[in-house]
Amino acid sequence: MDGLGSDVTLMYRGDLFLRGFDGDMRNHLKEEMENNSGVDVRFNTDPKEIIKKEHADGTSTLVVVDQDGKELECDAVMYATGRKGKTDGLNLESAGVHTEGSFIPVNDYSQTNVPGIYAVGDITNRMALTPVALMEGHRLSDTLFGGLDRPVDHEYIASTVFTTPEIGTVGYTEEDAAA
Repeated sequence: MDGLGSDVTLMYRGDLFLRGFDGDMRNHLKEEMENNSGVDVRFNTDPKEIIKKEHADGTSTLVVVDQDGKELECDAVMYATGRKGKTDGLNLESAGVHTEGSFIPVNDYSQTNVPGIYAVGDITNRMALTPVALMEGHRLSDTLFGGLDRPVDHEYIASTVFTTPEIGTVGYTEEDAAA
């Protein structure tokens, strides 16, 4: 949005975004955003409240209040809070399916703790990427219906972040490779 002329503020609750990516890439993106874009990057900032503010002329804006009570007035808010599994209403406990929070743990063959019950995709809290969910489904289908031994392998999955500059990665981070 910054590239389209909007004033943008990025609030991130941690020290540095893109956990799980290579540290050099994360720091490079931070430096690029801080030095070569108009994005106001705020780390260790946790929005606690969004208030609609009505104006005398009939317009309205939004006020984001952070954990320290600091306010930011803006026209629009995009709030990404992470993923939560949607298991409510499935009555998994009646089938004896173990859950961890809102997610369903599985083995390398996507099998839950109950034989004959499987789960793939974001609900397993493994790697939340659409192509990965498709791969997990294909491997499960190959194993169950194709007579193949196809466990899920998450070791070398490509990932892209559509930022400026763009980031793409596959394989180990430098930190993981050195360990």
